[in-house]
Amino acid sequence: MTPANPRSRVRLRSGNAMPVLGIGTWQLTRDTPGAIASALELGYAMIDTSGDYGTQPGIGEGIKRSGAGRSQFYLVTKVEETDDAYQATCKELEELRLDMDNAASFRYFADGEKRVCFSYPPRGDAPLNSS
Repeated sequence: MTPANPRSRVRLRSGNAMPVLGIGTWQLTRDTPGAIASALELGYAMIDTSGDYGTQPGIGEGIKRSGAGRSQFYLVTKVEETDDAYQATCKELEELRLDMDNAASFRYFADGEKRVCFSYPPRGDAPLNSS
């Protein structure tokens, strides 16, 4: 078995390529900026976060420290069912100091189980507030 490469990507139906490995930020409370900067410098090109993690300011700082341009990483965000999806996404992006995510997942409960659906920008990697 070949070890996973942090630079490996999978092609999505949209034609965009999504990294297969990334850094998760749930419970990333000690030196979040340092962990994010190090992950990006090591080649991890996906950051997975959610507005309820409270790690957005540290993630934004880590991205800045790493010097990574926006096209160098793939950002996955999450929105809880109790939140207004648009407002929550805008707030999260503001806290991250970014103008777009690459994919957003919306969590909701159905039949007593937590479910997730994903949304990708309709025109590939387009900023949230583009026309």
